[in-house]
Amino acid sequence: MKNLKCKVLALTMGAIVFIGGKAFAQVPSYVPTNGLVGWWPFNGNANDESGNGNNGTVNGATLTSDRFGVSNSAQFFSGSNTISVSNGPQFDFNDFTVAFWIKTNQTNSNIGLISKNISGGIPSWWIYLNHANTTFGQGLVDFYLRIENAESAAAANNSYNDNSWHFVIAKRKGLSGELTVIIDGVDSSTTIGASGLISVPSDLLFGHTYAGDVSGFYIGSLDDIGIWNRALTPQEISDLFVLQNCSNDLTISPISNSQNIGGNATFTATTSDPSATFAWQSDFGQGFQTLNIYGNYSGTNTNTLTISNVQFANHNQQIRAISTSGNCIDTSNVATIQIANTCITNITVYDTLLTTVIDTLIINTTLGLPAPNNENTILIYPNPASDHITIDNGNFAAMAGYSIKIENNAGQQVFQSAINQAQFYVDLSTWTGNGLYFVHLIDPQNNTVTVRKIVLQ
Repeated sequence: MKNLKCKVLALTMGAIVFIGGKAFAQVPSYVPTNGLVGWWPFNGNANDESGNGNNGTVNGATLTSDRFGVSNSAQFFSGSNTISVSNGPQFDFNDFTVAFWIKTNQTNSNIGLISKNISGGIPSWWIYLNHANTTFGQGLVDFYLRIENAESAAAANNSYNDNSWHFVIAKRKGLSGELTVIIDGVDSSTTIGASGLISVPSDLLFGHTYAGDVSGFYIGSLDDIGIWNRALTPQEISDLFVLQNCSNDLTISPISNSQNIGGNATFTATTSDPSATFAWQSDFGQGFQTLNIYGNYSGTNTNTLTISNVQFANHNQQIRAISTSGNCIDTSNVATIQIANTCITNITVYDTLLTTVIDTLIINTTLGLPAPNNENTILIYPNPASDHITIDNGNFAAMAGYSIKIENNAGQQVFQSAINQAQFYVDLSTWTGNGLYFVHLIDPQNNTVTVRKIVLQ
């Protein structure tokens, strides 16, 4: 899956978003849509996913793996092929910005990466690899622009033909003629050149200098090309680099963790990001909440979560992980705990017959006593509750040695008492807030007879 990679559409395929009266296909959230002319993420093709219809025509380039190792998610150029986008007035600019990723070890001179160029070069702009000892740099990524007889170029300060992925920004301000090239967010160079509108009567090319040039073909990979008809802000450029570089491949396993009562349920989070830190969350019916190391939860800030001594209350409990790495935050798929030896509706465990939840929690209990003193019913109401609950212990004299314990979803105990009186009136103001709570009925041998749920809202 490509970056859930930040390239996968967030809506159903074909979804359209209207911004400022203009239609845009759904692009990743970090991609600015203001002034977006084209967005080519190469998700199995060379289509423009900005919604503007500037689809590329592939002339021999082939799909390859992207910087995350996802196959068919970037384009490879072998030194004799291109991708072309038809010319149109949408590519006539004063201000503009081009962003893309590059991976190459090519050492030839004057190799076109992205260009609007014609033979003779007036007018023209192109971003290219310059490995010759020329006026505009040696072994560098250059941004060149020429209007009439005025030419200028901004050159990176380092060479990037190291066969690793690098992020390139080329930006022009038409009023001042300022050209800027930025590599990986840090290597930046600016120069002042010709000002005014630039309109080049040629197709937009990826992987070549200009049509008819036999020596300016690129060898290497390109990915995530974006073009805007304005100069992006420093923050927008930073977001493009940082957020596009998120791995966004966090998963947890197993998806369904089947355990018997008393077993330990362990989940493992996996991501390709080596610097990721982890948090775990669970949904107890009130939305996902972050888990802490408490009670039977351990490993809540590692990539391995263990929930020990699971009970019926854990049946169908939902689990997910959150990873954080710098500005990159990713959310995993959702997994569940399945209690294998417990019936969902009617539960038979040691001395327990049946529990149902309507407006009152009813616990019918068979005791290890001679008839007719061997049965008792405990009522807990209201359920859901807001400010108090009443625990009606019924024939409490028959429950000598039994106790009730109530815990929140993090395993923190909020109530505990021996069953030694007819009723408990429990003030909920000291509890830990709204959510799901678990009522444990404990027998004289300190065994959990059953666990049932109440809701504080």
